[in-house]
Parts: sequence; structure tokens; C-alpha cells
Amino acid sequence: SGYPGCPYPPGGPYPATTSSQYPSQPPVTTVGPSRDGTISEDTIRASLISAVSDKLRWRMKEEMDRAQAELNALKRTEEDLKKGHQKLEEMVTRLDQEVAEVDKNIELLKKKDEELSSALEKMENQSENNDIDEVIIPTAPLYKQILNLYAEENAIEDTIFYLGEALRRGVIDLDVFLKHVR
Repeated sequence: SGYPGCPYPPGGPYPATTSSQYPSQPPVTTVGPSRDGTISEDTIRASLISAVSDKLRWRMKEEMDRAQAELNALKRTEEDLKKGHQKLEEMVTRLDQEVAEVDKNIELLKKKDEELSSALEKMENQSENNDIDEVIIPTAPLYKQILNLYAEENAIEDTIFYLGEALRRGVIDLDVFLKHVR
């Protein structure tokens, strides 16, 4: 240990005498200095034991406090890890659901794409075989007359527009323009 050895020789400071003049006395076990100002061996031993036990208690308390702090930190870490694990499991579950939903949507889009391709192919086949004039057939004679008049009016407007453009560019002169517009 870090304490020096006992500075006093064992026994008292005086040589032991075997005199019959003095009655024999029991050993003194008082703590503290004796009458002559010296400290007894038992007092030194008790003091050393007390100091060592105090130091051991202090070190043990310090070690227990350190271990408790480490244990508390580990418990907090464990709680954080459990919360993180739970969040990760929730994220994995949510991602699995989203993947399943995306797969379902992909299948639905493939079916819709096939339907559209089929409908487009059918319409292209029909348009190749049909004349546009045959596709648009009015259901009543009055509707047929309205359709013909509308087509004729648009044809006249287009003709006047292109004649005006030709006049503006100088391709035709004013007499030709007026002759065709009337």
C-alpha cells in the first residue's frame, strides 16, 4: 500500500523490565495517545484500518457510480436502438406495401396499354377501309342539307382568303380578284 511502515518499534519506547516492584498491569487498548504522549500500536493499526477502509469505500463508491453511469448510458442506448429498430420495421413494412401497390399499378397500366393498343389498331384498320365521306352520314335529310351548306360556306371563305393572299403578293391583279370574288 502507499502507507509507510510503522515508525515505532514494537512495544514501548523503554526496554522491557521484569521487576517485581511494579504490579503487572493489563495491556492498554485505548485509542489515542497514551499518558506519556506516544501512540500505541493498536491505535496506529486502528487508524490505518480506518484510513484503508475509508479509501476502499471511497474507491468502491466511485467505481459503483462509474458503473451505474455506464449502465444508465447503456440503457439509454438500448432504448434508442429499440426505437430505431421499431422505426426501421415500420419503414420496411411501409416500403413493402408501396412496392406491392406499385406492382399492382404496373400490371394495371400494362393491361390499359394493351387495351389502348388494341383499340388503336382496330381504329387504324377501320380508317384504312373507310372513306371519310362514308363515315359522316347525317341521319336526316335536313341534317344533310345543313352539313352541305356548312362545307360550301367554308370552301367559299377559303377561296376568298387565298385569292386575297394572291392579290396582296401580286400574283393576280385586281380585275381577276374581283371577277372570282363576285
